[in-house]
Amino acid sequence: MALSGIPPKKRPCRLTPTLAVSAGSRLSAICVQPLYGARSNRISRRPLLVAFALLGTIFTVPLLTAIRNASGPWEAFAGLCATLLQLKNR
Repeated sequence: MALSGIPPKKRPCRLTPTLAVSAGSRLSAICVQPLYGARSNRISRRPLLVAFALLGTIFTVPLLTAIRNASGPWEAFAGLCATLLQLKNR
């Protein structure tokens, strides 16, 4: 028996909107990672770490509030991607 108390054969296996948004945002992070690496090689890692820390501190609550109040999965996906791309244009 699984930890959830439901045998594995009876557990539903379906793609929920939450799972789709989460998987899509993770794939976006994988695609954007080389851009962050190239940027850190060009301007060094310390300014990026400081910027991530500052922007993460400032924008965490507004972005999470926007994701929570999203009216649909695409809006939530856009909010998650905005968190990933907040430093791309800096």
